[in-house]
Amino acid sequence: MPALPIYKGIPGPTLLAELLLNKYEYYLPFYRQVKMLNHMGMHVKDNTVNGWFAPAASLLTPLYDALLEEILKSDYVQSDETTVPVVDHDKKKAVKEWLWGLRAVVERLVLFHYDNGSRGGKVIGEKAKGYKGYMQCDGYAGYGTAFKANPDVRLVACMAHNLMENAIRPIALGRKNYLFCGSHEGAGNMAVVCSLVATCKVQEVNPRDYLNDIIEKMPRMKDATREELVGLLPHKWKMQHCTD
Repeated sequence: MPALPIYKGIPGPTLLAELLLNKYEYYLPFYRQVKMLNHMGMHVKDNTVNGWFAPAASLLTPLYDALLEEILKSDYVQSDETTVPVVDHDKKKAVKEWLWGLRAVVERLVLFHYDNGSRGGKVIGEKAKGYKGYMQCDGYAGYGTAFKANPDVRLVACMAHNLMENAIRPIALGRKNYLFCGSHEGAGNMAVVCSLVATCKVQEVNPRDYLNDIIEKMPRMKDATREELVGLLPHKWKMQHCTD
């Protein structure tokens, strides 16, 4: 029997891929997807589908880590931030938190990062630790704070940074449709999935084909080397699967 994407879980790779894609590419919240599944004769509950999300994101996290390493190898990256609503269970309402974006421009790789909703400069400073090259961003003071003592990072201020803003725009569309993330953990998991989907888009890779394939493969990659994981990232994956 093939390894299941979720330990002791019933969903196969194609179902998980469809759920993730419907939410983060087509902006359908899970409760609407549950209705669609029920109408097709697959009777599942909202909390069941929600419970699949964290394990699915965990399955993809090694690829996310490999993607970050690939981005930090570039000598020219862009960065931006945007807000995401995240439920504060103490206040019993969604509050505005911050999501960061990084894009290796020439290599066409995109990554989103969430750190408990913080917009503090230390977030990008820690995430881009060890980076050497040019970082293009807006005039937000957090960047200056983060890299003030690091001569290896050259900040390039710009009013339009043509590409990172485009990559981060779907986050804004998503927050108007699926409305909010249920927790800090949920927002972090969203960043994992959205990073891979966004990189598929800029690489002109069909995200459905990609997610179907890697979700099927990842349960067998627990002992994978970094090189093997990089080989599953969209820019490498398409060399083996896309003929055009």
